[in-house]
Amino acid sequence: MKRMIPLCAAAALVLTAHSSLHASEAAFLESFSGSWSGGGQVRLSPEDDPVNVTCRLDGTSGENSASLDGSCTGMILFTREVAAELAVVEGGYAGTYVGSRRGPGQLQGARSGTGLELTLEWRGHPPASMSLANAGDGRMTLTTIEPHPDTGEPVVTAALELERQ
Repeated sequence: MKRMIPLCAAAALVLTAHSSLHASEAAFLESFSGSWSGGGQVRLSPEDDPVNVTCRLDGTSGENSASLDGSCTGMILFTREVAAELAVVEGGYAGTYVGSRRGPGQLQGARSGTGLELTLEWRGHPPASMSLANAGDGRMTLTTIEPHPDTGEPVVTAALELERQ
């Protein structure tokens, strides 16, 4: 019987820690909800010059997932759908990203402070990285970095700053 008390206490501690972690992830994901607008620069490919864009995104979240969906417009040259869907998975986050001429990419990574550090992969292309940061102050940044196809040097292909509306 005395051995059961420490075992039950340990199980209760693990369950409490898991519930707190789950609650903190739900609150973190909620910080991406709402209407967002802003802009920045994007490159349609790593070797292209940057283009100024304006963006509007709508964010939604659940207990274990979040999504951003909208578009970015660069002058009158183009309008591109931009979307990210992320879910909490064991050890981090996984999901999909839409916004590249290559089509949907796979996202995988982990929380880092008030943001996410993600690897972005498209079939047949070298991996890129995506940082999605939200300090909870009504501002969010999204940055993608890809290797230049000729030099391999990292190139910022998207640098967006958004504000909650």
